[in-house]
Amino acid sequence: MSEKQLSGQEMLTPLSDQEIDRLEAALEEIPDGLFDTSMLHGLLSCAAVAPTAIQLPWLYDSVFKPPGSPGFVFKEQAHVEAILGLVMRLQNQIIMELDTDLFEPWVFFENSQGQTIVVLQPWCSGFLHGTSFDVEAWSSLFEERPHLVAPILRGAELGEIQSPPLDEETGIELSVLIEEAVPNIRGFFRKQGRWEAS
Repeated sequence: MSEKQLSGQEMLTPLSDQEIDRLEAALEEIPDGLFDTSMLHGLLSCAAVAPTAIQLPWLYDSVFKPPGSPGFVFKEQAHVEAILGLVMRLQNQIIMELDTDLFEPWVFFENSQGQTIVVLQPWCSGFLHGTSFDVEAWSSLFEERPHLVAPILRGAELGEIQSPPLDEETGIELSVLIEEAVPNIRGFFRKQGRWEAS
């Protein structure tokens, strides 16, 4: 039995905690998959502010069929629609948050002790992966406003073994800089007339 098509209003409904867990579970099932929900949020945040529209087949392959992987196995058409519907709704949620100055990167998590910790690397890596779709279009930002991407680059490096350990204070400072940078990146491209509505 096929699931009903989501209405326009439903497509604008933010994901619930249960739906985020469902999306996370799907990402974990991808053979040799790279993405978790934090990294996906970073990629979709990049897509929301990118100077050129990221093509859906490229985005799909990045997440659900990474190099060397046979790809995610959807059980049936309803499963395809359900999982991709969650991704599309998350994209819409990010755009709405940017439009209303409520954007927050998904970098805060609760550990097994119930403490809130900052984990920057997945989100930052996802965002930077998005810039690889059209490196030339992003070059003006890296050249003219390097301070906007600096905290994202720093956060992405935290997954490297040689990277110095991240203390809590530095992590929070970087998360604030990233939160401020993303809408400013969108503003930069819009001001320069390089932004294309998706």
